[in-house]
Amino acid sequence: MFRSTLLSILDSEKCYEMRNSSNIIILNLEQSNNDYLSIKSLLNYMNIRDNFQFIRLGKSGLDSNKIAPIKCIFENSKTVSFILRRKKVLMKVKEYQKVFIKPDMTLAKRIAGN
Repeated sequence: MFRSTLLSILDSEKCYEMRNSSNIIILNLEQSNNDYLSIKSLLNYMNIRDNFQFIRLGKSGLDSNKIAPIKCIFENSKTVSFILRRKKVLMKVKEYQKVFIKPDMTLAKRIAGN
């Protein structure tokens, strides 16, 4: 019983990990009237021209001091790897010095701190 439950959990983790491998999370990118253009501009600084979809996670508003993170979904994981290697470029751009890019991790990995 315990073994089958454990195997099931590991299998679902692997499934989530594969699905999330083509996603990144962008933190502290100010909300604008057109988030797509803001993200596109950020990616242009890193020489990324690939297509993507995005969604704001959670709520943030003009009256709130919290900025909701953005989940960007790309067509493949190679783009994500390239972005994660090039994210240091943003530190040189005044507009993006407080913006952070992280890989999209499963709940278990976030809890474990990896």
